[in-house]
Amino acid sequence: MRARWSVENDACGVTTDARPGPSPAPARSPAPARAAARPLWLWLAVRFVLAGVLPLLLVAALVLWARLPQALADIESRHQALAHAISGQVEVHLLGAGRELLAIAEHLHQRDQQPWSFWARALDSHAGAGDVFAAIYVVDSRDAVVAVGLPDGRRGLRDELRKIDLSGSAVLREARARQEPVWSEVFLSSVSARIAVSLAIPLDGEALLGEVSIDQLSEFLARLPGEAGLSTMILDRRGQVIAHSRDSSGLPELNLSPLSIVGEGLQGRFTTQAFAWDGKEFIGTLVSVPQLGWMVLVAQPRGNVLKPLLATLWALAIGVLVALLLATSSTLILARAFARRLDRYTARARALADGDYDQRWPTSSIREFDSLAEGLDRMSLAIRQRERAQLSSEARYRSVISSAPVVIFQFDARGVFSLSEGKGLTGVGPFPRSALGQSIFDLYRHYPEVCEAARRAIAGAPQHFTVRIRDAVFETYFNPVQGGDGGGDDSLGSVQVMGVALDVTERVRVEEQLQQANLVVENSPAMLFRWRAVEGWPAVFASHNVSQLGYSAAELLNGSVHFAALIHPDDLQRVSAEVRGYTESGDDHFQQEYRIVSRDGSIRWVDDRTAVERNADGEVTHYLGIVIDISERKHAEHALRLANRQLRMISECNQALIRASDEIDLLTTVCGIVVEVGAYRMAWVGYAEHDQSRSVRPVAHAGHEAGYLDHLNTTWADSERGHGANGIAIRSGLPCVIQDIASDPRFAPWRADAAERGYAALCALPLRHGDGILGALSIYSSALDAFDTDEVALLSELVDDLGFGITVLRTRIDREQADRALRESEARYRARPATGCSSTATRIRCGCTTWRRWPFSPSMTRPSASTVTPARSSCR
Repeated sequence: MRARWSVENDACGVTTDARPGPSPAPARSPAPARAAARPLWLWLAVRFVLAGVLPLLLVAALVLWARLPQALADIESRHQALAHAISGQVEVHLLGAGRELLAIAEHLHQRDQQPWSFWARALDSHAGAGDVFAAIYVVDSRDAVVAVGLPDGRRGLRDELRKIDLSGSAVLREARARQEPVWSEVFLSSVSARIAVSLAIPLDGEALLGEVSIDQLSEFLARLPGEAGLSTMILDRRGQVIAHSRDSSGLPELNLSPLSIVGEGLQGRFTTQAFAWDGKEFIGTLVSVPQLGWMVLVAQPRGNVLKPLLATLWALAIGVLVALLLATSSTLILARAFARRLDRYTARARALADGDYDQRWPTSSIREFDSLAEGLDRMSLAIRQRERAQLSSEARYRSVISSAPVVIFQFDARGVFSLSEGKGLTGVGPFPRSALGQSIFDLYRHYPEVCEAARRAIAGAPQHFTVRIRDAVFETYFNPVQGGDGGGDDSLGSVQVMGVALDVTERVRVEEQLQQANLVVENSPAMLFRWRAVEGWPAVFASHNVSQLGYSAAELLNGSVHFAALIHPDDLQRVSAEVRGYTESGDDHFQQEYRIVSRDGSIRWVDDRTAVERNADGEVTHYLGIVIDISERKHAEHALRLANRQLRMISECNQALIRASDEIDLLTTVCGIVVEVGAYRMAWVGYAEHDQSRSVRPVAHAGHEAGYLDHLNTTWADSERGHGANGIAIRSGLPCVIQDIASDPRFAPWRADAAERGYAALCALPLRHGDGILGALSIYSSALDAFDTDEVALLSELVDDLGFGITVLRTRIDREQADRALRESEARYRARPATGCSSTATRIRCGCTTWRRWPFSPSMTRPSASTVTPARSSCR
């Protein structure tokens, strides 16, 4: 670049000085580093050699990988072929002897009562020269030899052999037991002193026993053509060597059953494997002779087996080595030529780095190099154009830095500023560039958070923090850079800290105001929402004070809880219909009141002020809502309505008391007022009878009774049917409240009838008359928990007024009856003839009161009406 930046220091600022001029030459690498670098030709040679040799090595590995299993398979195939051929020869030799002996047995079976001596010559003819049979015996049922056939030269032993006792012959016993021909194990014949096996063939009581010589099998094996070191052996069923291609001496004593390959063969597993024998490593193949249970082992030393393969591998290695030498030589030559050509391009690139743009790149007859030169020329032109653009960009950058509320700075490992510039320094000082050469730890010693962040940045940890300096707030970033040119003492290291400080004073002020506004919102009953206009109204914004409903804002925002799920089920359909109606009618602002169910199950009334949000096409996308908890207002309104209702109920009852002229009519009217004005389901009045069962007699009712009182059968005695609300109220003289008829055990006798008529709660209040209890007023509600303390107090006041009214009404009726009786008595008295004065008072009984009339006094100046005073009262 043609711009040189002088970096100056200011505590939290940046100053840049861009002066156009020739760009300095790039910093040279230290001489030791250059000396340690490898030349290009060597680098290319190594890679060319690797590129050429690796395929050869890969081919060699593939050949070895493919050839070795094939070679081993060929060896196994040859061994198996040879072993199977030998097995076939053995079967031919022995089975041929067996067939001949079977023919002899068949012939003896048809001997036509000839003496056994007659058959000796026939047996001798079959023995012949002894090539197959060493001897042929005819044995009677007592295991005595009755006839012997011998080869030429051994027939003089006939008489001696006829004396042999064969009762201990296992093969004879086995043949007679199985009634079929049986081969014996290998043994050394006493006749021929040669290795032989016996074949026993049972006859009618007799047996034919032939000794078959097998020592010629070793001669047969020795005559077979074979490879170097190849050994062929025939083993019997015990693993003992019968014949050997190398040596036949001492074979009966040679047993190979300890060898792993033979041991597996004795167990029926015939394989090709390596084994150690007589101190040498062999690779052998074992096959079976099925008819006799013998085995054929073909073995060869490992070195002889792998000799052809090793020869192939050596030839392949030599070929790879020759190819490697040729590839190395050719690649060294090509790499040196290529490196020399690149050296010319390197020299031109260095001149370009030094600012020489006028030299042209070397040309070449090779198309790729010529294209490279053309591309590098275009790069030189592009670099020149970019430097010019960068100079212009630097000027614009300085203009932006000088006018933006930002500070750019840089300091070294000692905290000394080498760059400090930006308009952000204007309000806090020091001025741009004035901090250059000064330490951040001195300039900002009164701001420990700045000094601590600077130390951590020098230690290599990037820092991001916000700090208030005087009246300004800066969001500051410290970014340590290793290897920067700080121009300082090398002993202090090359750590440079680049930093940017943004003046966020205004943003912080706005955030504080917003935080205060949020604080006001969070502590108010008003909850803010923004919902998507889809089913369920999922929230995309919710204020944190939604926690007053028991839910977190995160639950609403992540979709786990939709706003519609909070609305009371009885209100959801209405609210949805109203929102749909407002939206379709084009109303962008509307208000609703509905209930919300909190997480704990409590019901909240809310006032929802909603604004509709539409897109450019007029489609509704979102709803903005302010949801205010108005539960207290609703409760106050409900309490007010309840108080008004209660006052109205008392007022109308008082009016009925004033107008009442008949007790039953009064009771019926009050029951009607309780049902109609008080909005209760049913009310009835029952009088306490003083009969034997202390029954409660219904005298008036109103509301939905539906024959309920006909089956009530309640009493105020202390019995099961006296534990109802009215019985308890009459006995105790106190109100009795049952808030849940369905679950209260006291109401069990009448629960079914009450549920059928929709009675959910009950309040029974004692009806007083004077000092006694006249009965009870029972009030039924269709709502659970309908009677709170205030309601019961109000109803108690009402029933007290009713009792007072009954007392007044009865007193007035009694007075009217007494007056009427008095007038009737006076009329009768006046109609009687005068009979003189009597000092005796006349008693008049009227109703329940006895009145005493005093006679006329003669001392009075004029007659006065008789004076009537009550004698006693018996009303209850």
